[in-house]
Amino acid sequence: MVDPSLAALALSAATTVVAAMATDSWNGARNRIARIFRHNGTQTAAEQTLDTNNTLVEQAEDADRTRELLAPQWQAQLEGLLGGHPEARGLPINNS
Repeated sequence: MVDPSLAALALSAATTVVAAMATDSWNGARNRIARIFRHNGTQTAAEQTLDTNNTLVEQAEDADRTRELLAPQWQAQLEGLLGGHPEARGLPINNS
C-alpha cells in the first residue's frame, strides 16, 4: 500500500505537469519534473517521455481528455520514484 502522503504528492506533481502541457508554463514544469528523475538516473528518458506527451497534447483534438489520460501514468511513475528516493520529495514541483 502506498503511503497516503506519497500518493498525494505524486498526484499533485502529475496533475501539475499534465496541466502545463501545451501551455506557456510547459518548460518550467517539464524541467522541475525531469529534475526529480535525476535521482534514479532516468532524467533523459523522462525528458523524452515528457516531450512526447506534450506533443500528444498539442496535437490532440481534445487536449483536456489527453491530459486526463496521461495524469495517472505520471502519478504511477512518480509514486515509484519518490517511494524509492525519499530525498526527491522535497524538490519543488509546483511553480510556487
